[in-house]
Amino acid sequence: MKKNLILFFIACGLATFTYFFQELKDREAFSEAEKRGILFDPVKLGELKSIHLPKASLNRKGQHYYLTSGEMADERKVEWFMDILAGIRTRRVLPEGDWQEKKRAFFFPNDKEKIEFIFERGKVSFLLGKKLDFDQSFYMEVSNGDEVSRVVAFDAGEMETIYDKDQGHRSDHRYRRFQSLFYIDAVFFKDYRMFRHWMGDKWSLLEVTIENIGNRKYSLNFPEAKTNPAIPFFLKRNEERMKAFEESLIKLEGKSYAKIAIDESTLVSQMIVNSTKGELKLKLYRGPQKKYYIHSSFDNRLYEIEDKHTQVFLRPVQDFWDLRAFTEIPKKAKFIFPNRSITEVSFTQKDGRFSAISQRREAIHQAFSKLFKYLRQPAKYWVAGEAYEEAFIEQFGLDWGLGPFFLMIRSGEVLLYHKEKKQGLIYSLEGSPPFPVLEDQYFK
Repeated sequence: MKKNLILFFIACGLATFTYFFQELKDREAFSEAEKRGILFDPVKLGELKSIHLPKASLNRKGQHYYLTSGEMADERKVEWFMDILAGIRTRRVLPEGDWQEKKRAFFFPNDKEKIEFIFERGKVSFLLGKKLDFDQSFYMEVSNGDEVSRVVAFDAGEMETIYDKDQGHRSDHRYRRFQSLFYIDAVFFKDYRMFRHWMGDKWSLLEVTIENIGNRKYSLNFPEAKTNPAIPFFLKRNEERMKAFEESLIKLEGKSYAKIAIDESTLVSQMIVNSTKGELKLKLYRGPQKKYYIHSSFDNRLYEIEDKHTQVFLRPVQDFWDLRAFTEIPKKAKFIFPNRSITEVSFTQKDGRFSAISQRREAIHQAFSKLFKYLRQPAKYWVAGEAYEEAFIEQFGLDWGLGPFFLMIRSGEVLLYHKEKKQGLIYSLEGSPPFPVLEDQYFK
């Protein structure tokens, strides 16, 4: 941001200096041209203290800009503002005679279209003038203390606009874009990010506790990559989802402040965020017309938000677990069929070929391959409790080193259930099971 501002100042100065150097083409006049060409020196002016527009003012304190109301300005919007300024270049300086022959209003019809920068040791302002009729350039008055220069400038910044081939040089799109900066108001610069007061310094999330309707209360510990309730003994954490959640949470922001009364009965979810910078409490409410709002403990304000941000509050803890019984096919497993006979089977994969080997009976490779293919897909959800055992019909059991799990089926679902731990995974099932369920279908 600061770099863009300096680039803008230097661009104006160097472009003007280049004009003098090329026009004079005189080595003896070089030093004099340099003095006249450099309109201002941002290094000598010192640190930038404030920016003043016709409808907004920004004051810098430490790493942040603040509006006159005391609210923090959105650094992304300030940077966008600076980026456009950084694209302005000076084409030439107007000789005294050019502008003295005509009234000032011919060049500068609106004295309110002015941007002023206050520095530690001085101030610089830019007054926007009229656009030239024959090209995209425009007049600009630059005041540096008591020194005033009137120049012809143009916007050299990137702009995705298709111009008419014959009239492109006359287009006013770039001029209008630059002119729009002078009419930005304080509302534009407001920062609605929930964590804006921690931005600018190094910080990181430590723990987030979420409690919402329909899901049990849980927490995420980011440094240790843990959840509470703990990840079930036979599962692993989903690192990709945990990282994505952390990124989404940090980007949480409102569209605007809301001025409506909120009924606590409309509370959907609440979150406590602990970080290296402190604690923040956020509450999600559902308001009229299916709109959502967040209340922040930071400034005790209510924010209207986009629907996509509600998902940060509504995720169940299972979303951060890898709901796959297997990430890799086990090297061996014991199978327990209804007659309670236990058969141990070994599995190998070589050159893309899968094989199953049993000492007691000849194993059917394809049957075991179909079973593992099904169980290696992510389950719909994790379950715990005794009621599930009664609601499904048991088919057979398998133990790959974590104790026996039993595969059970009911209409539309398959349950892989550990009876001792009373935990399991439920998978979706459309039609008939895509794997064998009888012992004779696994062995010859």
